Amino acid sequence: MDDGKGITEAFWSQQVSDDAKMLWRVGSRGITFLAALLLPKTGLKVLDISVAVLTALIPLLVIETHRAYSKFSPGFLAAVIRICVNGTGVAVACLGLLIYIGVVVPVVSAIGSVFFLDVLRSFNGQGVGPLEQVFFSVFAMAILLALVIAVLRNFRELNILELVYRLPRAQVEWVMTQRPMRASNWGMFVWFELCVLIASFVYTLTVSKAAVLLVEGFRQVLALFQVSV
Repeated sequence: MDDGKGITEAFWSQQVSDDAKMLWRVGSRGITFLAALLLPKTGLKVLDISVAVLTALIPLLVIETHRAYSKFSPGFLAAVIRICVNGTGVAVACLGLLIYIGVVVPVVSAIGSVFFLDVLRSFNGQGVGPLEQVFFSVFAMAILLALVIAVLRNFRELNILELVYRLPRAQVEWVMTQRPMRASNWGMFVWFELCVLIASFVYTLTVSKAAVLLVEGFRQVLALFQVSV
C-alpha cells in the first residue's frame, strides 16, 4: 500500500540529524558547483546558461521533492512533478538531437561542401553569365532540399523522438509518481541522491561536449564559405 511518502522522506525526516542535513546539503551543492565549473563551455552564453540552469534545477527539484513528498499540497506536488517530467523530456531531447545533428551534419557538409563551394565561386567568378548562375543556384537548392528530406526521413525511421524524448520522460514520471523504493539507511539514501546528481552531471558533460563539437563543426563549415562568426 502506498504510504504517500517520497523515496527519501522517512529517512531524511526521522533518522538524519540537523547537523547531518546541513553538511549533506552543503556537500552536495558544493559538488554540483564544482562540476559546473569543470564542464566545457561552448562560448555561447545563452546555451551555456540554459544548460546550467536546467541541469541544476531538475536534480534539485527531484531530491527536495522526495525528501518531503507527503508534506506538499496536491496542486503544488503535481506542478513540481510536471516541471520535472517536462524539463527532463526537453533536456534529454535536446541532448539526443545535438548528438544526432553532430553525427549527421558532418556527413551532410562533407557531401555538399565541395559542390556549394563551386557554386559560391561561380557567383564570384569571372565570365559566368546570369543563366549559369541561376542554373547553379537552383541545382544547389535542389541538392540541399534533398539532403534535408533525407535527414528528416532518417530521423523518423530511426524513431529518434521515442528514444530521446518519450522514453526518458516516462521513466522520470514513473520515479516521481510511483516512487518504486524507500530509503531506509544511509547507503540507500546516498545511492539515490548521488544517482540523481551523477545523472545530472553526466548529462551536462555530454550535452556540453556535444554542443562544443557542434558549434565548432558549424564554424568550420562556415569557414569554408569564408563567413566569420
